[in-house]
Amino acid sequence: MQYNTFYKQGKAPELKELTRHFQLMSARFYERLKGFGEAPGGCDLSVKMIVHYGSFSVYKINGFTKLYGTPVIEAHRLLKNSVNAGHYLLVSQSYLDSVDAPSEGIGYGAISCEQYDIGNISYRYFTDV
Repeated sequence: MQYNTFYKQGKAPELKELTRHFQLMSARFYERLKGFGEAPGGCDLSVKMIVHYGSFSVYKINGFTKLYGTPVIEAHRLLKNSVNAGHYLLVSQSYLDSVDAPSEGIGYGAISCEQYDIGNISYRYFTDV
């Protein structure tokens, strides 16, 4: 499984902006996927976005950027969520607490809480974006 990691320091973007980026990434991904025809081995490829918020440190070591901190660990745990959908935008409660209430027209998504080795992490996920 392939994961791409993006991070932003500073103020968290609004949910409406994240949703717009997720829609754009999804549209371009699926357009590109159509160009390849049928996926090899019949595998289903999809786009999933995990959004989390918190304080972390950034270190540059031998040309690599490394992120350290509890929110980084929590974000990695969220990759192992139990959402039963192939395409979704998942936002942690930590992220939602850092921004105002979700933007109008977005909805509040389905609510879930998962127990991990580091504790419980609550989140909402949107499958219809």
